[in-house]
Amino acid sequence: MDVNAMYEALQGREGIMKRQIASESKKRTDTAELAKLKDGKKTMKSLFKSKAGKEQSVLNLEAAMEGADQEIADYKKLITFLTIYHGQSSIPAFKAAKSGMYLKTLNSFCVKEISNAHASALLYHSMLDIGGAKDEAKE
Repeated sequence: MDVNAMYEALQGREGIMKRQIASESKKRTDTAELAKLKDGKKTMKSLFKSKAGKEQSVLNLEAAMEGADQEIADYKKLITFLTIYHGQSSIPAFKAAKSGMYLKTLNSFCVKEISNAHASALLYHSMLDIGGAKDEAKE
């Protein structure tokens, strides 16, 4: 799993939370509208409606609120599931995979550095041998 996939998974959870908030907001506005209709107050939505139209609006709002209640409960269950899934499964697996790749890369880097240090030591040793051989040849 790469970083973008993990980010998108977490953004998906955030999207569900935004939809839940939108549903709760819609329910609050519907509740306020329903209270006004039941109290007989005039609103912009009910200004030109007949009594039968207002009664139908009350029924529609009550049905919409029941649907919103169920929708909000479903969103809460889904958010809880995603939170648990991310916390117990996907994030630990992601961390383990990424830390394993990091350790493998770090190990490869260390091996390469040791190899380079060994090659440098061999080079300097051979330079000393050549310098020592020239000094012996002059004597």
